[in-house]
Amino acid sequence: MQYKYIELKNKNNLTIRGVQNLPDEYKETEKLPTIIIVHGHTGNKMGNAFFYVRMSKYFTSKGYTSFRFDFTGSGESDGEFENMTLTSEINDMDSIMDYVKNCENVDVDNIFIIGHSMGGFITTLKAYEYKPKKIILLAPANDMFEGVKKIYEGYGEDKEEVKYYGLKIKKSFMDDMEGYKPYEKAALYKGDVLILRGEVDMSVSKTTCEKTKEAFGENAEHIEIEGTDHSFTNYDIRSYMMDRIYDFIK
Repeated sequence: MQYKYIELKNKNNLTIRGVQNLPDEYKETEKLPTIIIVHGHTGNKMGNAFFYVRMSKYFTSKGYTSFRFDFTGSGESDGEFENMTLTSEINDMDSIMDYVKNCENVDVDNIFIIGHSMGGFITTLKAYEYKPKKIILLAPANDMFEGVKKIYEGYGEDKEEVKYYGLKIKKSFMDDMEGYKPYEKAALYKGDVLILRGEVDMSVSKTTCEKTKEAFGENAEHIEIEGTDHSFTNYDIRSYMMDRIYDFIK
C-alpha cells in the first residue's frame, strides 16, 4: 500500500491533515474507485486499534484508493477539540469532498463513503449533496443530540463546558447539533446504503439504526453483528465486515 500525505485548508483557513492510500501496483494514469473513511466523535484517521488503517490496506489490495482525514480539532489537524461542532465538521467534510473529487486519480463516478458513529451522522446528513455511488454507515450516531443532552443534564445544563473522557466539550456543541435533521436528509439520498451495528453497542442503539434504514428507504440494508461493540473491536468480526462491505460496493 502506498501513502500520500495531504494538507488542505477549510474555509476558516485551518489545516486539515490526512492520508491517501493507493494500491502497490498503482499507475499514475489510472482513475480508481475511491473510498472515503469518516471518523467519529473523539476519533481520528487511524481508528480504534487502527481499524481504518486496516480497512485501507484491505481496499487498496482490491484496487481502490482510500482517503482518511482528521477533522479540525481532532488528531493532527489544526484547531482545538473543544471548539469542534457538527457544523465545523460538516464544513471540513465539504472541503474534503472538494479535494477528493478534484484528485486526478479518483474516479468521481465511483466514490463510496464509510462513516463511523458521528462520521455516519455527517454522511447521513450530506449524502444527498455529495452523491456518492453508495454509502456504508457503521453505527451511525443519528440520535446523537439526545445522548449529548443527557451528558449535560448529568453535569448541570447551566455549565458552558464539561470535561468528558479527557477532553472538553462546550455547550455550543450541543446547541449547534439540535437543529440538524438526519432522517429528513436521508430520505433525499437515492443510492444504496449498508448499515452495520454491533449487537452490544452501548453508544448507538438498534432503534437508531432501524430508524436510519427506514429513512433511507428500500435501498437500505441494516445488519446487526453479534458479539461486538461500538468500535467493532474483534479481529474476526472486522474481517467479516470488510468482506461484507466489499461485496456491497464491488
